[in-house]
Amino acid sequence: MAKAKFDRSDVVAAATELFWRKGYNCASMQDVFRATGLQPGSLYNAFGNKEGLYEESVRYYGTQAVKKTEDSLAGVGNKLEAIATMVLAEAKASLEPEFKSCMLVKSLLELNSMGNERLAQVVNDQVSAITAVYESVLAEAFDAQAAREKATQLMMARMGLYVYGLMQTSQEELIANLRGNLPWLPWDSIDSDSATLATSSAASY
Repeated sequence: MAKAKFDRSDVVAAATELFWRKGYNCASMQDVFRATGLQPGSLYNAFGNKEGLYEESVRYYGTQAVKKTEDSLAGVGNKLEAIATMVLAEAKASLEPEFKSCMLVKSLLELNSMGNERLAQVVNDQVSAITAVYESVLAEAFDAQAAREKATQLMMARMGLYVYGLMQTSQEELIANLRGNLPWLPWDSIDSDSATLATSSAASY
């Protein structure tokens, strides 16, 4: 019997959207079959099982996030202002009902509660890759150690946004905490009123 033909990247992209929306546990295999359009045999032959597809989806999400971050900061004149604008835009967007929290944050919370250390490490690797992009950019303005520390601070602040946004924290409180936690960003040099994910020169991951 001939093997079913399908575009692997399209399947992984569809699965990523599903897992991003529903999480690993809440996405049933029927959900996976519907989202990807694959029959059970084709899915198991290609990915082994649900965990295998999930792992590939997390890696796909991480790769896309790294590329988006690199592309959005490439050629930007003042990268610190671009980062501040991006973070401010994310803070505003995180309070919107339709905002989709970062898949990596959601995955870490879920996988650690499950005790799935292997998949959690896959997610950690994606977070580290994104952090490395910021570290490289920040090294243009700070020494190596400071760039490393500030990249970690930035990722901690960004990932925290996705949690505090769900708590219906006020926009004023979110922004005040960002300014306090990331005082090295040029907050007073950016146009806070126009900072949105649609217009930010550095897009959200």
